[in-house]
Amino acid sequence: MVRKVYVTNSLVIAAAIYCTCDVLYNIQDYTLTLYVTQFWYDSRLAYSGCSSDNMSLSGDFADLIWVPDTYFANDMASFVHDVVVLNRMVRLYGDGSVVYGLRYRQQTV
Repeated sequence: MVRKVYVTNSLVIAAAIYCTCDVLYNIQDYTLTLYVTQFWYDSRLAYSGCSSDNMSLSGDFADLIWVPDTYFANDMASFVHDVVVLNRMVRLYGDGSVVYGLRYRQQTV
């Protein structure tokens, strides 16, 4: 059962990015590994009144809920790490707060 929520205000999404960089000066090449974490609130996902309760879910859960369509402007070649499965994490809090993280790699072409 999906709860219908009619929203008149815009959604606020907070983000934190941690970046590591490998640079090869002799061939002018670089690779960025970004750990992108996004935070938002979705009342449809609330499951109890206590905001401190949380569930850590597999990245596959992100396919079942709305997640921001994050992109990087002027990106030439990039991908989300997928060694065995996509490197994604979802943490859901009882009040409907969502933490979504992924590991993203970008390199020059």
